[in-house]
Amino acid sequence: MCTSTEYHHNGNYLFWPDLASAHYSNLVKERLHEKNVPFVARQDNPPNVPQARSIETVWALLERKVYENSWEVKNLDALARWIKQK
Repeated sequence: MCTSTEYHHNGNYLFWPDLASAHYSNLVKERLHEKNVPFVARQDNPPNVPQARSIETVWALLERKVYENSWEVKNLDALARWIKQK
């Protein structure tokens, strides 16, 4: 698992998972604590507040752009190149 600390050395980040059970498993929480990754506790994570989850809008826009004109992903490298071109 790569951590945010590899990309955000100043510590100015917060992991905000969706409410999938896997994201709050004991194993995941232990790993986040081991890596000193701050994250939103499940009880503080709103169930369905799109305004608080702007990343969902970003993903929707990205998905729409990637798959326009019925383009299909062949592999991860092709997807990365396509996104960078857009």
